[in-house]
Amino acid sequence: MLSTKNMFFVFIIGIFFLITIGSLIGQSFTKSGAEKLQDEAIDLCLEGLNSNNFEVQRNAIKVCSENHPIERYLIDWFDYVIFLVFVMPLLFAVSTTTFLVNWDPFAAKPLSRTEQDKLPKSRDGSLTIASGRSEIGNYVSTKVWIQNVRDIVKRRHICKGDYTAWFQRLAVEYIENHPYSDGSVRKYVSKDEVIRHLEWAISTLPLVYYGSDKEIKSGERRKKILHNFINKLEKL
Repeated sequence: MLSTKNMFFVFIIGIFFLITIGSLIGQSFTKSGAEKLQDEAIDLCLEGLNSNNFEVQRNAIKVCSENHPIERYLIDWFDYVIFLVFVMPLLFAVSTTTFLVNWDPFAAKPLSRTEQDKLPKSRDGSLTIASGRSEIGNYVSTKVWIQNVRDIVKRRHICKGDYTAWFQRLAVEYIENHPYSDGSVRKYVSKDEVIRHLEWAISTLPLVYYGSDKEIKSGERRKKILHNFINKLEKL
């Protein structure tokens, strides 16, 4: 979190940036662009001219031209200096910071449909049951829980670890409502949606935990845990 001193510095830089940008609005870096802006300004100046007298028209054009010299619309060397010294570095810094915050060079690309089709499926073929789904979002944000749960449901791609890592964790985050820098998880999802996702997870258990008695018991234990989270959510 920024200190008061840093916030004041950012505020001053922001004000100066706005003043600089404001001074450049309505101007052009090229002479042809400046001439176009000048013509538009003169046309607006002459809008109220209704006289058919040539002298009146000539004088009006002269006055409007004098009031709107091309220099007003052409960025000069001083404006260039201001733009290059103050505006460009700030734009570069903001752009670079935004890129670095959102760019993760180690993030895996989401699976394509063809890649997912190659992974193991449930007995009825309706569900992909395997690890390998690329996690999405950023762990510094509380959005990551709902983003991945939605992705799992949308892709119908789940593995045993997802029940705890994503579905239960989403429920925990919603119930405990921890405040983070970008807000609690309740900012991004409703209670009803969380419950729907938990119910969907429960519906997949017979397809994931089957076969041996040990697997079936594990599925029943998981089902009980998810139902308990649903009960807690419904009481909120």
